[in-house]
Amino acid sequence: MMHGMVRRARTIISGFVHHIAHYSMDGRDVLTNTDDFKTYLDYLEKFSKKQGLSLWAYCLLPDHIRLVAVPRDAGTLAAAVRDTHAAYAGYANWRGLTSGRVWKNRFSSCVVDDMFVWSAVRLVESLPARLGLVKKAEKYPWSSAAPHCGLRQDPVLTTSFPPPGVIENWSAWLAGAESESALEKRLLLNTRTGHPFGSMVFIEDLERQTGRILRPQKRGPKPRA
Repeated sequence: MMHGMVRRARTIISGFVHHIAHYSMDGRDVLTNTDDFKTYLDYLEKFSKKQGLSLWAYCLLPDHIRLVAVPRDAGTLAAAVRDTHAAYAGYANWRGLTSGRVWKNRFSSCVVDDMFVWSAVRLVESLPARLGLVKKAEKYPWSSAAPHCGLRQDPVLTTSFPPPGVIENWSAWLAGAESESALEKRLLLNTRTGHPFGSMVFIEDLERQTGRILRPQKRGPKPRA
């Protein structure tokens, strides 16, 4: 870290939905075949359940992962990601995928307002189709799209989401995700910066709960009184 650069503390709040992203070092592919993806999911299931992280949606890509999840308490999210990625790093080094660090030092995350939770899930699950990896999102084997389309069971996911009857045709709903491209830019920006993703009312409520200023602040010296 450069001298004088302050690293922003994560804002993780128990019981709230969070969008999480974690990238590999140098953008290299660290999930390269079926065994790699299955191994990662095994670790994710194990440590999410151990730490109390409820997974609502996920997408695994060769160079990074995306999650939508609800932590049981403030330390749950970091512990689950830390343990999962430490275990997978050991596997990746054993496999010869890399001889050094597998993941970037810190994962990125942001708290998501209820009004944007469905959009976050939709954007995460539709990502492989929007990247051109598959024609339909549910055809991608390493995301929660297929389970939510009713094509298979997935022990990684919580059974409490989604509530029944909200989305009648999950496949068609995912196919319309292109309409939310502007929203995705905001979601990724907030995930990277750690600022909550939601309305001002939502953010002000979180500020009251946490006692912290969570809105983006202007850079530079503060004006003198």
